[in-house]
Amino acid sequence: MGKYLFRKSMILGTVVSLLMCWSLLSSADEWERMRIQKFEPRRDPPEITIKSLDGKKVALEDFRGKVVFLNFWATWCGWCKREMPSMEKLYEAFKDRGLEILAVDVRESREKIEPFWDKYGLTFPAFLDKNGMASYAFGVRGMPATFLIDRQGKVVGSVPGYRDWFTEDAKAVISQLLSEKGPKVKEGVEDQETSDVKEAESVEVTDDDAKAENPVPFNLNSISGPPVLSQGQIVVKNAQVFDLDKGMAGDEKSADFSWSELGLTTRFLIPQNGAEFSNKGVVDQVTFDDIILTEYSGSPINGSEGEKNRLKVGTVLYARTNEGRFACLRIDNNSRDLELSWITYKKD
Repeated sequence: MGKYLFRKSMILGTVVSLLMCWSLLSSADEWERMRIQKFEPRRDPPEITIKSLDGKKVALEDFRGKVVFLNFWATWCGWCKREMPSMEKLYEAFKDRGLEILAVDVRESREKIEPFWDKYGLTFPAFLDKNGMASYAFGVRGMPATFLIDRQGKVVGSVPGYRDWFTEDAKAVISQLLSEKGPKVKEGVEDQETSDVKEAESVEVTDDDAKAENPVPFNLNSISGPPVLSQGQIVVKNAQVFDLDKGMAGDEKSADFSWSELGLTTRFLIPQNGAEFSNKGVVDQVTFDDIILTEYSGSPINGSEGEKNRLKVGTVLYARTNEGRFACLRIDNNSRDLELSWITYKKD
């Protein structure tokens, strides 16, 4: 009798647990289940200009009144390849209702994209972000990255990483956005002052932008290469060490470099455990081939205040880690602490 009651209570407990789990799942809406970072209030997007494969300049404003699925990707990105078929199904299902997919390739050429489009049988349009400025403007840190923009031209949410875009939840999200009203169109010409402000605020992405007097810091995520092992931003404290493979500070045995202060104004970035660096200065373009083929050195790099400083803000460093991988770093701030962004690639 006791064993029977025990088994019965166990079964009852399992059923209750399952009901609780189901209740929690059912209480989450499709946005949460798709893990979409929802913006409330909705945000104005950066006013970027991208190019179609035939060289035509296109702005986000051109798609006002449609729901825009803005996706940043690259041909070398495995997760991008995995989600493209579901994007194609989504496009076929909703394009006649006002969905526009803008697949923006970062830092690659038309010659790489066209065979990719043919191979996967994609019909939505591809665009070029040749110098990475559009992805930088949206704060893209890894690919794929997707942004959902409503009919009013507002960014509704962002999605870092891979998703299956043809699930019931994904279709429900898009259907909800498509059901919303579009912008009201005023008759006549816009107020001249408003028009002038829009023109002044517009950021046209061209190859010459990176050569401007105050260039935007080089976007590490624009480098085409193998899959990423680790990446991010870090503040390396005075006399602290950092490992590029693990993306961790503080492990002396595996560290690739130390940031050491020898006096109030004298500081050095010192390679460790066989790691090597190559200082490229402030650059506007990097390819993975450059990183592989460059000459490396195990010598310390002077980051001291004054004319001898080789680590000024915006400086790009290539690295060959102590585990034989390749990395690229960007100096974001240099004082007693070294603030940098990095990306380390897996071995082929």
